Amino acid sequence: MKILHLITDLETGGAEMMLLKLVQGMNKSEFRNVVVSMIDEGTLGPEFKKAGVPVYCLGMKRGGISPVYVLRLLRIVRQEKPDIIQTWLYHADLLGMLVALIKRIPFIWNIRCSDLKREDHSRFLFFVIHLLAKSSFLPEAIIANSQAGMLWHEKIGYKAGKWVIIPNGFDTDSFCPIVTARTALIEELNCPKNTEFVGLIARYNPMKDHRTFLRAAAIINELRPDVHFILAGRDVDYNNQHLVNTVNELGLNRVVHLLGERNDVNLINAALTVAVSSSYSEGFPNTVGEGMSCAVPCVVTDAGDSAYLVGSTGYIVPPSNPDALAQAVMEVLGMDIGEREVMGLSARQRIMEYFSLETIIEQYQTLYRNVFSNNRRKDI
Repeated sequence: MKILHLITDLETGGAEMMLLKLVQGMNKSEFRNVVVSMIDEGTLGPEFKKAGVPVYCLGMKRGGISPVYVLRLLRIVRQEKPDIIQTWLYHADLLGMLVALIKRIPFIWNIRCSDLKREDHSRFLFFVIHLLAKSSFLPEAIIANSQAGMLWHEKIGYKAGKWVIIPNGFDTDSFCPIVTARTALIEELNCPKNTEFVGLIARYNPMKDHRTFLRAAAIINELRPDVHFILAGRDVDYNNQHLVNTVNELGLNRVVHLLGERNDVNLINAALTVAVSSSYSEGFPNTVGEGMSCAVPCVVTDAGDSAYLVGSTGYIVPPSNPDALAQAVMEVLGMDIGEREVMGLSARQRIMEYFSLETIIEQYQTLYRNVFSNNRRKDI
């Protein structure tokens, strides 16, 4: 069975990383995968190729879908002859739907977020979302990676009854406790030997609410000047003037480190004393699951399925509330090492029990088998 995955781009993000892990782990004797990026190969294109997955690029510019790109995708579909088209993220859902309907190929959407704020996104994006809501009776299934995402989309008009919830899965072999990680990060950043690290690993995006994290960091810094704050992810670096200005305004230059996009996120996670998610909107946050896999206690906002993911193994605080965020982080920092270890190990156990990568990949494979067999029966 051949699956063609259409995604907006292949930069490092939650959806892109989940797609990469999925195609790397699927049963190669049963499934063949093809990936099409609407823009370009991005950072992850070479990783897909390394996994033996063909990668095509449509060369689209951001901001709109023109007939040219429909024709380009049609050519790829004619060449590859997929059995199913799986789309990832809204613009891909729209373009993939158009081509799948023309070619009469079953298609599946994949929704990765919830509770988007209009002021943080373009009018065109919301036009696309509402167009998809009107068309949501057409796909064979709509995957959501969170219960919160499904409920929000149903509220704005997406059809009930089409949903399959498949959360993100985590590679607990790569993301695991690493005893040397903290010392290595202390040496890299030239920090004092007793430094504790509190981290937010997330691309720069309004939904991730870096400002709330930094305002909480300023409160913590008043009480614990030995704590340093790690921010990593796409566009989270010293070229981001808005972020740098916020750090300067809050007087945090000495203790905040903007590491940008890293290929050793497992080591960064394992070096943390506390992993934080400060998002006001989420689906099912990869960065939290990766921190938990590394046996790091997590403090998260009650956004998307973050609270469900953490369960009783961490702290849940309201979104956009730096005081509550700072208080919860301080509680973890105030624990003795033994207490923190117990909390971290219970978080890792929760991931291994409920959100292992193998379990999640099998859920995707089962869905593809069902869609494929249902459509074969229709053809008879």
